Amino acid sequence: MHAKKSTVRCGALAARLIRGLAAAALVLSAQTGCLATLGELKTRASFDLSCPSEQLEIVYLDHEVVGVRGCGMQGSYLQLRCPGDCTWVPTVISGPR
Repeated sequence: MHAKKSTVRCGALAARLIRGLAAAALVLSAQTGCLATLGELKTRASFDLSCPSEQLEIVYLDHEVVGVRGCGMQGSYLQLRCPGDCTWVPTVISGPR
């Protein structure tokens, strides 16, 4: 019974953390104006998913998160924009599906 409560609390904490990161990324993006490219996303996802970039499918999940599928794996990525540097940060990687 106690393990279930901890799991729920951890899940809620992780969701709040991801929302906080998304909000921080939006604030920074408004200040920096730089964009990470889809080519950079495919390079990152190809490594994370152990899948050639030409086999990856990009799925726009919402205005902050992009999904990538390929080779039986999938992940979601948030564009993190910092002064002078923009990159894609994985938020979830799962597989095989």
